[in-house]
Amino acid sequence: MTEQYSPKRWANDLTAILNAVYQADRFPVKVKQLALDYSNHRFPDDPIADVIGEVLPGFDGGLYRAEDGKKGWGIVYRANQFHPCP
Repeated sequence: MTEQYSPKRWANDLTAILNAVYQADRFPVKVKQLALDYSNHRFPDDPIADVIGEVLPGFDGGLYRAEDGKKGWGIVYRANQFHPCP
């Protein structure tokens, strides 16, 4: 059975992982690497495969299933608003 997590629960779990793994050196958070590593560990059969920043006026971003015949998910975010770390 798959457990349903709230956004707050996801944030708490990721914060605990960042604190345990990186401790005082956890900032700046490497969001792309965190998404790729965490999803590969938590969902090895269906992980996030790519994280891409684009100019997306009026749209913050989303999580999308890979196209037919491909494995995984992708995240696209509005790069002209957010400043993620490489």
